[in-house]
Amino acid sequence: MGPGIGDYRELEKILPDDYTSLLSPKETQNAIYAVKDYIEENLCKELNLIRVTIPLSIGGGIGQSRTFMLLLKKAHLGEVSATVWPKVLKEMCRKKNIHVIE
Repeated sequence: MGPGIGDYRELEKILPDDYTSLLSPKETQNAIYAVKDYIEENLCKELNLIRVTIPLSIGGGIGQSRTFMLLLKKAHLGEVSATVWPKVLKEMCRKKNIHVIE
């Protein structure tokens, strides 16, 4: 299996032929742990807890969106996730200067 989206054949279909990673495998691992540490530390502060542990990888969907909200300091899921939002919600968000993605 590949890096979480299927196998490497699927990954080769997505990435350009001339793709090369900007980070070495060790730098990538260090970056993943740095993000994990950042999320855990800040989630503890936000939730007023002593310890929070998150997995090293997060599947697609709501888990990723909530992580992006935390990292980007966004107030609404619609700021990091595109979908069809009801008009009433868009109006409420607009009044609070929250820009939802469609």
